[in-house]
Amino acid sequence: MRGWIGPGNRWWRGEDQHSWWFSRVRFWNRWWSAWTAGVLLSSCAWGQVADRTGYGSEGDSPSQRSGPAPVTTSTREPGSLWQRPEAASQPNGWPYGNGDLPLGYRTSERRPRLARPLPLSVYPAERIPAGTTTPPVALGTTGPQGTVSSGKEQPQPGTVAVPPPMSWSPLPQSTQLQSAVPAVTPTIGTPLAAWSPAPDPGGVVWTNVEMLLWAASGQHLPPMITTGDPITPQTLAGKLSTPETRILFPLDRVNNEFRLGLRVSGGTWLDLNRTLGLEGDFFFLGNIKKGLTAASDANGNQILARPFVNAVTGLDDAILVAYPGVQRGAIDVQSESFVIGGGVNALVNAWSGPGGKIDWFAGYRYFGLSDEVSIKEDTTALSTAAAPLNPGEHLQALDRFRTFNHFHGGVLGLAGERRMGVWFLAGRASIALGGVRQVVDISGRTVLTPYGGQPTATAIGRFALPSNIGRYQQTTFAVLPEVSVRGGVQLTESARLYVAYNWMYLSNVVRAGEQIDPRINPIFRPPVTLLPGEQPPVYSGFRTSDYWLQGISFGMEVRF
Repeated sequence: MRGWIGPGNRWWRGEDQHSWWFSRVRFWNRWWSAWTAGVLLSSCAWGQVADRTGYGSEGDSPSQRSGPAPVTTSTREPGSLWQRPEAASQPNGWPYGNGDLPLGYRTSERRPRLARPLPLSVYPAERIPAGTTTPPVALGTTGPQGTVSSGKEQPQPGTVAVPPPMSWSPLPQSTQLQSAVPAVTPTIGTPLAAWSPAPDPGGVVWTNVEMLLWAASGQHLPPMITTGDPITPQTLAGKLSTPETRILFPLDRVNNEFRLGLRVSGGTWLDLNRTLGLEGDFFFLGNIKKGLTAASDANGNQILARPFVNAVTGLDDAILVAYPGVQRGAIDVQSESFVIGGGVNALVNAWSGPGGKIDWFAGYRYFGLSDEVSIKEDTTALSTAAAPLNPGEHLQALDRFRTFNHFHGGVLGLAGERRMGVWFLAGRASIALGGVRQVVDISGRTVLTPYGGQPTATAIGRFALPSNIGRYQQTTFAVLPEVSVRGGVQLTESARLYVAYNWMYLSNVVRAGEQIDPRINPIFRPPVTLLPGEQPPVYSGFRTSDYWLQGISFGMEVRF
């Protein structure tokens, strides 16, 4: 079967009502084929072009250049195939001087050539600075054994006139020639004054490692453990309204101490001019735990109690864990907190000078805060006065309150740096707007072991009751501003050390300690069972607050 387009096809021969259309297709098909063949032939011819002396990069020896041996019969003439049209029209103008190729012109080895000064034989007289001695000889050809000959000589057949290394410069000695390639690192020159503006250390890729020493705002806990004098009556022991009662834990806000952490950041400029770039960072603070474990002796000689507010009467009350001759036991309260964060930004250079720079950045910011408060109770009844426990019964209770805050938002900020000699001072400020996902998880567990019997477990604690046990979630708006200032010393061209102060604030969070409701319906005290028809207080909802971090950090930056 013949092809759809071909000499034997009637569509191609024009024997159909669409013959006009396909005649145009045939015309363009032939034109495209001819153009493609020409490009292929030209490419093949260029790949077979003989290498010629003077067209390689400076310093390349014939042994370093690949390709066929030079053809000795080729000569370079104005307007020949070896020159671009603009080079032929300006045979002696910069950068098309004698024996040179146009700027950016590639040889048969596909190597780019850099610009170089014009041969002195064609250097314009008006561009020679006043008071400069005229060059003693005209350059542009090479004599025997590499010596410089004066005057104009015709190049040998098969060679191209290439200027030898310049022994005289028409520019003042203080003038420094630079490469055509954009500078990435500062030119090494005379030492800078101690407080003079310093150039950018250079590098398009950088990385930072910092050791953090930060403190947080902490969280509030209701009184968890109380004690009193041994002579305090059992009905008044441990209650906050009793004058002899003392609070053992907490005495103040918890989890507000300084703690260690780590931050890793880095970035890269997307162009050599360092105007557009990307950066990212990740940090965390170590898990901090604060708490207290209090225990009585075997006879319960130290009073230990868990204070609460009776939800039925509205008065202060207490659950006895240890009382002389009645109960022995222990209470363990622990509060933990963990912080993590990071983000990715796009950089735009707003200003860059010899002694500093200013950058805008915008991107994505994440901040995570998690808290946990656990209260463990272990008590054994010694007498019938320990009711509702029977003598010999062993009770273990656990209350756990956990919260999670996950902030996601967009950030916009400004960063600047000032360099003075080997010293530098940098600052950074940003604000992120977004939503924070808040989660509150409340759980409890009680295990009751009768004397000589089998343990029985229930999914309630002392403060974790059926009225508030569960997992609750919500998403709300929050603001996350950040400020940091750092200063340090430039050790080498690519390394610097610094110390920094950092401050961070999140406007809306939930903390575990603030979700503990000290109101307890005493009917729920294990192992008593809830009577039909009686309802305890319901969960009152999210209790939110703000959160801040501040502290110092010690870091090192390396540029590549």
